Amino acid sequence: MAISRPDVIVNIHGGNFSIPWRWLCKLKEEDSMPLTHSEKIEKFMDESLKKGISPYTAGPPLFRMIWAFGFKIKPPLFMNFMELVVLEGALFGVGFFLLGRMSIYALMNPYMTVATTAIGSAIAGAVFGVSIALVYRKIAKKMKLSSWEEYSRNESIISDQWSK
Repeated sequence: MAISRPDVIVNIHGGNFSIPWRWLCKLKEEDSMPLTHSEKIEKFMDESLKKGISPYTAGPPLFRMIWAFGFKIKPPLFMNFMELVVLEGALFGVGFFLLGRMSIYALMNPYMTVATTAIGSAIAGAVFGVSIALVYRKIAKKMKLSSWEEYSRNESIISDQWSK
């Protein structure tokens, strides 16, 4: 025989209301459940906006596109230096290579080989990757962010001492 728990009686503005016990258990479960990746992203974007951080710094368009395709990568402010260099540098280098190969100058210039375009793109990607990684790590250090893995429903991820 199953033991049923009594409903919880709540007094709101002089009226008594009965709330089933299972509803309260469900509410408690939802509060303790870990956030999904998309919920974490949404919460971080909301918090960063409230703290005065540009939405394009917290979630750049490139990262929003990656998230829209379903990849579960951390926002750039939570990535370490090497992750940022590799991701940003590689994507910039590939884009730079494709644009370089499609330009009219490259098509008409016999000295502009695939190898020279690739070398130039690799250098440009590396410089861009290091530069953007330095900027993001400086901002993240200033914000005193906790780790992405520790982010939960009930705590703020951005330090209260942070000031723009």
